[in-house]
Amino acid sequence: MRVLSATACTGRSFDEFLEIYQILKDPLQLSAAELAVGISFTIDDIPKIKQAGIDTVLWHDAFWFVDGKKQETYPSVAHEYFALHKLFCDADINVPLWSIHPYKTHKPQAAWADALYHKFCEEWWGDLDYILPRDDNPESSYHYAVRDFSIVFENMLPNAPCYNNLESILQSDIYHKGFCIDYSHVNIWTRNNREQTISQSLLATTRAREIHLSSNKGHRDSHDYIEENEWFLPYLDSLEQVYPHLYITYESLPVQYKQYGRLDKRCA
Repeated sequence: MRVLSATACTGRSFDEFLEIYQILKDPLQLSAAELAVGISFTIDDIPKIKQAGIDTVLWHDAFWFVDGKKQETYPSVAHEYFALHKLFCDADINVPLWSIHPYKTHKPQAAWADALYHKFCEEWWGDLDYILPRDDNPESSYHYAVRDFSIVFENMLPNAPCYNNLESILQSDIYHKGFCIDYSHVNIWTRNNREQTISQSLLATTRAREIHLSSNKGHRDSHDYIEENEWFLPYLDSLEQVYPHLYITYESLPVQYKQYGRLDKRCA
């Protein structure tokens, strides 16, 4: 299933993002959207998603704004995010996957990052059954079972203290339910070594739930437009056939559609 991430349209309004989704739905074979950093999302936008004919939405890291402030993805706000999940379900919008950055700063203490990983596993994995308060009576509660929903971590950049390379990902129990592999992050690991980027990305995809697509020169996560000769483009059809439950997400747009892309990239 191919997905358009809000990150690909950074700087635009949520309404513009939905309009761009409709324009690119057929050319990019889109079947879902991803809410992510770059475009502010609020609860009031949920009906707009359904009105736009989008039935499946992925979440990526911290994307939700409340009173103008972004709700971070710390375990302490798990309750709020699962309450949000219920609102999507009530609107008949499927939210099957939430990919999360496993740390909130680029150079955290290794012990703190490791503790956070395990806190996520402890509180958000398991059977995914949660107690949420009733809207009309906060002192009572009902049982809300989150079905067919997974929380996975995204592979991060080389300056992370741990879980920052393919070997760590494939061996770590943190990623036992799969993960989100960002092909552009792999290109930074390999310092733009095309052969290594291809082999490591495709190997990681064997355990991935989602892949993120964008381009860079191997130095930073610049989210450049996807050029026509980008290595992964010829693989997309076969990846969909081999891994039918894989989400293939555009975090940047192909260069021929750059007029719809990030506002900070329009002149790139």
